[in-house]
Amino acid sequence: MTTRDSSGLHSMSKVLTVRGGALAMLCCLGGGVIAAGCGSTTSGEPFPEFEGVWLVDTDASSLNCRMEVGLENVPFPLWGSTVTIAAGVLTDLVGTDGLCLFNYDVKGKVATVPTPDPYTGAAPTCTISVSSMDASNVLLAPDPTTPISFMLLQPVKGAAPTAQILGSAAATVSLADATGQLQPLTPCMFAAQVKIHKLAKP
Repeated sequence: MTTRDSSGLHSMSKVLTVRGGALAMLCCLGGGVIAAGCGSTTSGEPFPEFEGVWLVDTDASSLNCRMEVGLENVPFPLWGSTVTIAAGVLTDLVGTDGLCLFNYDVKGKVATVPTPDPYTGAAPTCTISVSSMDASNVLLAPDPTTPISFMLLQPVKGAAPTAQILGSAAATVSLADATGQLQPLTPCMFAAQVKIHKLAKP
């Protein structure tokens, strides 16, 4: 997928001790996300209900490394203030901003991250840099059994369209120790939990 630097985004640091070495660790990110895609229709836009600019109302996404003290259910938002969705090429939709540009295929009112990724032929992944000082990062691999999904909610007359982003991904947190060597922390899990509403049409 893609690798993005989190500099300039909301973040906070924690200190972990791994084998006696103090490792600087990010715990919160702000960013934006989503997809890549294809599809055609005579109306011009293949999936107009999904496409457009969505404003993030809440992002309660979290990172959980159950075996690491201080890294249980840490807030870990990948989406920034908005999520922009457009028609794609190899899958149905593409997100044009964000930390992770996951591809999505549409089925009814739900768009999910496909496995394998049609661009790479491999499982979808996203590597997020969490430090401007070293190579510390988080590698996310969406779980095909509970894939990250963009779900349209029931419309309400007189209100803006709403949706939610849910799902999970296996996470490998790699932190640089005092010598600069990366130390992977596993098993970890990322859980997406985002509520959004449409701000602008495509």
